[in-house]
Amino acid sequence: MLDFPNLLAEHSYLDLDIADEQNWTTLDRVAAVGTSPEVNRLVRLGANPHQEALPLRWKAIHQAVFHGNAGTFEALLPEYGSGAASMIDERGWTLLHIAASADHSDMIRRLLEMGSDPEAQSKPFNSHMPEVLHSRSCTPQEAAAAQSQERSSRYLGILQDLGLATGYVIVGEDGDVDEEAEFWEAQESLG
Repeated sequence: MLDFPNLLAEHSYLDLDIADEQNWTTLDRVAAVGTSPEVNRLVRLGANPHQEALPLRWKAIHQAVFHGNAGTFEALLPEYGSGAASMIDERGWTLLHIAASADHSDMIRRLLEMGSDPEAQSKPFNSHMPEVLHSRSCTPQEAAAAQSQERSSRYLGILQDLGLATGYVIVGEDGDVDEEAEFWEAQESLG
């Protein structure tokens, strides 16, 4: 039986970087809900993992993080190298901001182990984020807190487990600092 995608790619009939109405490429979709073998195959066939999708300038790895797809994240990671830990989107959000906001504990842990900065500040921005963060810079912890107190607590727990907690505050849904916030002593980073 013929391998249809390979046949199309060999004869230049397959353009994997064409975006659909939502501005997603085939690789974006597979990064979100597919498997690592599917990602590897698309990249071998010529899909561009560095193509950015508007409005946030997300690449396929952003979709993997947002959707909590650890398998496709790991498959894509070699395409971005050491820069993945500090990669930002249009808002100035790192992959850690995205994982914290989406509440993907395994992804948060992996990004921190890779060297993502838990203190990274986003740019002030007014769309594609909770309203409480509009026109404000935020850290990944604040991105989690803007979603819910539970997400913030889980994020802070991961920081504490990894020895990275350093006097974080809990920001309420109204944008005010929680006066009963927990603080932990600073620890050395994983570096």
